[in-house]
Amino acid sequence: MKKPKFVTLIQRLSKAELKRFDSFLNGCYSTHNQPLHLFNYIKQTKQEDWNFETAHLDVFKKPLQKKQDRKNISNILSRLSDALDEFLILENLKKNTPIREFLVLQAYQKLEYGSVYESKIKDFEKAIKKNKEQDIVDFWYPFLLQHHQYYSSKNNKFRKNSSTILDTMKKLDHFFLRTKLQYACELESRRNLLTEEPEVLFIDDILEKYKELKVEEDIFIQAYFHAYIMIKNKDENDFQKLKNILYDSSTRQVFTASDQNIIHTYLLNFCSYKIRQSAYQFVEEMFLLNKFGLEEGLVLEHKIITATRYNNIIDVACNSKEIKWAIAFAEEYSLNLQPEIRTDAYELALAQIKFAKKEFDDVIPHLSQVSTNDPILYLRTNLFLISTYYEKEKKNADLILNNCIRFDAYFNSKNLLSQEIKTGVKNFSRMVKMLVRGNKNSEQLKEELDSFTNIYFKWWLEEKIKEMKN
Repeated sequence: MKKPKFVTLIQRLSKAELKRFDSFLNGCYSTHNQPLHLFNYIKQTKQEDWNFETAHLDVFKKPLQKKQDRKNISNILSRLSDALDEFLILENLKKNTPIREFLVLQAYQKLEYGSVYESKIKDFEKAIKKNKEQDIVDFWYPFLLQHHQYYSSKNNKFRKNSSTILDTMKKLDHFFLRTKLQYACELESRRNLLTEEPEVLFIDDILEKYKELKVEEDIFIQAYFHAYIMIKNKDENDFQKLKNILYDSSTRQVFTASDQNIIHTYLLNFCSYKIRQSAYQFVEEMFLLNKFGLEEGLVLEHKIITATRYNNIIDVACNSKEIKWAIAFAEEYSLNLQPEIRTDAYELALAQIKFAKKEFDDVIPHLSQVSTNDPILYLRTNLFLISTYYEKEKKNADLILNNCIRFDAYFNSKNLLSQEIKTGVKNFSRMVKMLVRGNKNSEQLKEELDSFTNIYFKWWLEEKIKEMKN
């Protein structure tokens, strides 16, 4: 059963935050016992053990019997969620951040209290200057500041000086340049998932303008410029420049954790692309990027690692012959997987490691423990299953071919999956079928394999074709 939003969110608060929220709730509901009772029950209950029946019994001291009883708990949960929203807003507004000072500035503008309003413009300016770690929204604040100074301030020097207008427009252009580059990167990275070719207005002008601008000090623009060229043109030179920006601690600190994670992901995706092109030196690059991401906290989000990333890291470590590292990682980070997917991802990881060690008899027992309906886990499981059958039972053609047919049919039926995934599956199955049927020699198979720009397990297929020559 899906857990209520409040139950999930409360688990993500730190101990200090939870303590402060407890005090906040007691202030809100000092005369209402039910929300406090339910909150205390949730605090003391593991997320996976949550259910409406025991919650109702704890709050109302009687078993849950009617639909109305369940609705009563839902209503209290809704009130607690609203309280959590207010608490988190207040927590963020305690800090001397641009958004706080801007909200205060707007409030005093509405009060039409001139002298205080003028002082709040200065506070807003100070907060902007102190703000070192910048999210994309923070790039908008300098323009808002000058907008207030020019149109709303009683200080005439802003209106008399035309350079203020030019400076304001430069800040607006700067915001546009940064934002456009960032979203152009995101669009380009997803282009293979789109059914149509979207037009990105002004992107060529921006790229041309970049060469004219003095952006040495704006590391954000540099990073996303290199990211865009890397993604668009598959450029190794820009890959190295972007990686250097991420690895340099003095430049990395200006990025938010979210931006660091995005750039890290772009670099990993580039490595994946190069590996699919048989540039296997990027396996080591990818392994080092994963280690860096773990060391710098770019892999976990709220202490959670996705199953896809978890098994990706295992794959890369195994292909880098870092088997001991892969084993240690699989054990340590399995605890950071979502509980509902933990067993499946962990068993698949053990199968990946056994496959890399060529202990094929031990692979299938682990794969048989993977029972998820998640398409990506299903994809990985069956790639290893079919490859293991080939390694163990090469002569049992029917077994391998039937699994390939089933594999194809599953992904053809999944309309929500990208065409890239479906094509990669189709081409893998096609190559395995040709290997099993034995109606082509190694040169013909190699030529066929090289014709595919999108295929899964290419490294393994190349290995099997080489074995045919020996």
